[in-house]
Amino acid sequence: MFFRNRYVYNPNTLSYVKVQLNLRDRIYQYILAALGFCAFIGLLSFGIFYYFFNTATYKAVKREKDALLIQYKKLNKKLEAMNASLASIQEKDDNLYRVLLDKQPIPSTVRQAGYGGSDKYESLRGYDNSNVLIETSKKIDLLSKKLDIQASSYSELVISARLKRSELLSMPAIRPVSDKRASISSMFGYRMHPILKRRRMHEGLDFTAPIGTPVYAPADGTVESTGYEGGLGRCLKIRHGFGYVTLYGHLSKINVEQGAKVKRGELVALIGNSGLSSGPHLHYEIRHYGILTDPINYFFNDINPEDYNKMLMASAEQKKEAGK
Repeated sequence: MFFRNRYVYNPNTLSYVKVQLNLRDRIYQYILAALGFCAFIGLLSFGIFYYFFNTATYKAVKREKDALLIQYKKLNKKLEAMNASLASIQEKDDNLYRVLLDKQPIPSTVRQAGYGGSDKYESLRGYDNSNVLIETSKKIDLLSKKLDIQASSYSELVISARLKRSELLSMPAIRPVSDKRASISSMFGYRMHPILKRRRMHEGLDFTAPIGTPVYAPADGTVESTGYEGGLGRCLKIRHGFGYVTLYGHLSKINVEQGAKVKRGELVALIGNSGLSSGPHLHYEIRHYGILTDPINYFFNDINPEDYNKMLMASAEQKKEAGK
């Protein structure tokens, strides 16, 4: 049934005669037919399977590719938002924090420094969306470098802030006498000495107040010395750090010992009338790195602008009178 009958022409009878195959030939033909049929079915099955399977795989890969592109676009938007936030932080860093701490702004050339050679992204080339991959990678690298620079800046500012805090705590910033009965009787500068009756440099401020009036430390520090010191009578010196030293003369009592640590606002002595003095008062001096400084410039927390201006005018008037 699988093969057509074969015929040959017989010239003697002038007709076609059916060819009779022997058993071996018949078996051979059947084998060839079976093999051919199997090959056809196999090729057909393979073609059908390859077509449908390949189409499904392609669709899956395409869906994955599209999803990745969407994620890359979302990532780019997030990177743009992060860069905007970082720019705001950098602006505050340069124009606020560094100004307050007396630090120079970070140059833009440093903040925008390079982030790799031209071949750094070579492995990302050759794809359908290489540009997207490369640009996103560049943005991530640049943002990472900017963050590293900003982190280093903040580390530097933290150290500076701690030093500044220590300096501020060491700087005399309040009046040593807070009693309302106390008044400044003599300013810093040249004056006519009330006892010696000759023009001399007055190296501090005099606070007139009753004996026993509390004297407070104007800043954190360490007691450098206690005891009598010439015309200043019973005297106290406090070293505050960062070059600041304060002196308190004509005391009736010293409440701290040499080497003791004191805090701003801590009671350290009592006003007296010891030494060369015309009446109960405190003589108060400030030196910064050994240079005498007008204490009036260090009253920050406990005097209003009006009183401060009055003190400045009184100081100027005293200097004017002393110069005559």
